[in-house]
Amino acid sequence: MNGNRPHCSCKKVSGKPYCVIAERWIEIIQMKLHLSFDYYKVRNMYLKYLQEASTQLAKEEYEKELKQIQKDLYRTFPNHKAFRKTTEGTTDITQLKNILRAIVKHNPGIGYVQGMNYIVGSLFHHTCEPVAFWVFDIMVNYYNLRNMFSHNLVGLYIHSQMIDLLIEAKYPEVWEKMVKVLVIIERVFDGYITIMP
Repeated sequence: MNGNRPHCSCKKVSGKPYCVIAERWIEIIQMKLHLSFDYYKVRNMYLKYLQEASTQLAKEEYEKELKQIQKDLYRTFPNHKAFRKTTEGTTDITQLKNILRAIVKHNPGIGYVQGMNYIVGSLFHHTCEPVAFWVFDIMVNYYNLRNMFSHNLVGLYIHSQMIDLLIEAKYPEVWEKMVKVLVIIERVFDGYITIMP
């Protein structure tokens, strides 16, 4: 696993495989959720799921997810040098694929859904494989994003309605303009939802 360096240009944390942005994510998770962070435990957990993914995801039941992951790998930030399709140096793509496969193994109720690659790719940009896996897992399981990735996308509708309500409550002037020109947050996501396979 060659994931000991973040790809970003942010200030690095001395002796850690992540930058100051990822360090802040970890601090927020620890503070808000009262979870402890031990890099070696996180790494071992990730390696366990990655190993299980390597042996068990070959089964027919995961074929659809694996095909979709493979299809989406090079769609993930195609202009970024870390994820660009080349004949050499595809380590970053392999690592992104590893993280997504471990997520599928760890969250069989969700599997893989298009869009995960962008979130995981963004996390991976600032940290190493195990920490990107851990932060994504926290987002899904502790911050109520599990439904965002369900195949019927019910969470996407719920969160778009929450955004609507927050804009109305916090920025009433913006809300009034949105209503006037018929901007409906849920409709913003409709285009995304209708192109889903």
